[in-house]
Amino acid sequence: MADASNGTLCPSCGELIPAGAAGCSRCGYDTRQGPAPASPVHPGGNPYAPATGGGVFIRHPDLDQPIWQETAFKVVAIVILVEGILEVLLGVIALAKSGGGGGSVGHGALMTMVGIGLLAEWSWASLALKIACWVNLVLGAGITLIGLFMISSGPLGWLVAGVGAVFLGMYGFVLYLVNTVGLD
Repeated sequence: MADASNGTLCPSCGELIPAGAAGCSRCGYDTRQGPAPASPVHPGGNPYAPATGGGVFIRHPDLDQPIWQETAFKVVAIVILVEGILEVLLGVIALAKSGGGGGSVGHGALMTMVGIGLLAEWSWASLALKIACWVNLVLGAGITLIGLFMISSGPLGWLVAGVGAVFLGMYGFVLYLVNTVGLD
């Protein structure tokens, strides 16, 4: 506890202000203003700005609202879940009709588990999505390069390069979301 015999305690942060000092060295409270007003005066009418005469910040009430990245992350998780469920269903139908499609069932089951894991906020699902994004970024870069080499052969090259670029953008965005909101 600070000894107030050589000065006063700052009303804003509690730091000892030496006698004769113009203000608090910790928070900048100006001792020449006199006593603090009953209600802090805020410059420009912003109630969330630091009050004049002190370095106290008031918590903004909207901080508990999800940011847009969290909302986009949930949308991506739902899309992955729906894609996995559809892939399992189509794989089961293919298995029933022709005996092929086991790989689709396995991949769909993995995608479904990752989607459920992302929605349930399991950290392994976030790691699995990061690995998948990096693999798909490398594949997208390869597809884009192949398309760029094929441009001289006509519109098919532009199409392949465009698909590769969309692929890169999509998985780059998902990787950004995982790194921003991620569960690791």
